[in-house]
Amino acid sequence: MALLGKLSGNQQDQFLSIMFESLTVDRRSQLCLWLQGDFQRFLPHELLMVVIGDFAADRLKVEVLSSVPGDPNVGACRNRENLQSISEALFGRWKSNGRRMLAFDGPWAHMSGVDCSSAAGETGRIGPFTMAHGLRDERSGEDALYIALRSDRPFDDHQRKMFTLLMPNIDHACRRVVALAGGHGYEPHASRAALAIPDDDSGLSAREVEILGWVRAGKTNQEIGMILGISPFTVKNHMQRIFRKIDVINRTQAVAKFEGYRRAAQ
Repeated sequence: MALLGKLSGNQQDQFLSIMFESLTVDRRSQLCLWLQGDFQRFLPHELLMVVIGDFAADRLKVEVLSSVPGDPNVGACRNRENLQSISEALFGRWKSNGRRMLAFDGPWAHMSGVDCSSAAGETGRIGPFTMAHGLRDERSGEDALYIALRSDRPFDDHQRKMFTLLMPNIDHACRRVVALAGGHGYEPHASRAALAIPDDDSGLSAREVEILGWVRAGKTNQEIGMILGISPFTVKNHMQRIFRKIDVINRTQAVAKFEGYRRAAQ
């Protein structure tokens, strides 16, 4: 969060705005508009490749999103085999790097060991400058890899840090729109009734239900804070209250009891 302290007041407002906007995205057109708006001030790019699934079992779904207004719907490319091969190679590099963000300033073929010429033809434009980062959904066991590309110049250090900082929001918006998570996603604005948690059984507030839902989705305190626009310390305080209210001592027990309330109410 120290990075945000270096932004001007107006930039901080813009950053918080794009974080909150990610929670309202529910259509592909909205996702593209979100990527084309103020998001470009912090992470300018041309294409975003989204790859989510079980990499080990080779069960993946690939989406290509254009971040340039007026571009054709590149997400409907005919043959994604080459794109999947590239993403699998990048996933291996990302995983061996401790699941930390990767950045490359050279041709894809050099960085991944994969011939990308036909993939470039499929998407219409794949530039030589690339960043790759992702998140793992511990509940579903699926990994998500997000690959940002641009053709004019390398991503600078500030943009690389922003990519990491915005990753939970990118992940949330893309999973909702492209439905790549196999139906395991958690709806952040779901009501208590929709979550099937009776008030008299749990005693949890709407915010606590929301946070516990994100815990159930495998998010860390830092990721939850970034998604909800609150500090990780505030998330931790909420978690401590949740533990006391439902009489558990850790996150695993809390999620198990959360599921118990849901089953009992069905």
